[in-house]
Amino acid sequence: MAKFAVIGLGTFGTEVALDLASHGHDVIAIDTDEGRLEAVRDVVSGAVVANAADREILAQLGVGEVQAAVIGLSEAYFAEAILTTLYLRELGVEKIHVKALNRDHGRALLKVGATHIIHPEEEVGRRLADRLANPRVIDQISFPEGYSIVEVIVPADLVGKDLVEADLRRRFGITIIVIKRGFETADPADDRVLIVPGPTERLVEGDHIVCVGEDANVEKFKKLA
Repeated sequence: MAKFAVIGLGTFGTEVALDLASHGHDVIAIDTDEGRLEAVRDVVSGAVVANAADREILAQLGVGEVQAAVIGLSEAYFAEAILTTLYLRELGVEKIHVKALNRDHGRALLKVGATHIIHPEEEVGRRLADRLANPRVIDQISFPEGYSIVEVIVPADLVGKDLVEADLRRRFGITIIVIKRGFETADPADDRVLIVPGPTERLVEGDHIVCVGEDANVEKFKKLA
């Protein structure tokens, strides 16, 4: 179980806090508005009314001990986001994910210690464009380290092949980490999730395959899908 801090409980921050808590992680949620904390109070480890743009408060709350922090403050609180990011870095938080309004704000946040800038509208738009351009691409998550995880409906030329025959690691430099089977049927009883499938696992029509690889390799594979 990892420990996270979520600062700013708007729509974005609330969803992040709830999702992390639902996966069993230790989450401390911080906002200056007590009303915003009500949606997460019964789910997270701690819901604190506080000004995160105060170094002493962050230190007292033990935020320096978290594995990662997510800052979801709105545009009106950009100055507070800058200070909060700076103080989190000074307190030793290694991974600081910050929501930014635009790329200029993102560059400023990176300079004071953010490790990953999030542009929610851009990312949603990019995912939608991917789905429209290629309906067989279900979802994609990109990481700042240059890797992506993509979920696609198995391409026709891989149907009937086992993972050795598919040879995706050699052909595309990607690895299948999950196969979701039966999700194209109406009966939930047909659903199966195969985690780290073995080399003899044979792909069938309608399978969703979840693959990981470097961004360029994932993009190359998506063209096959």
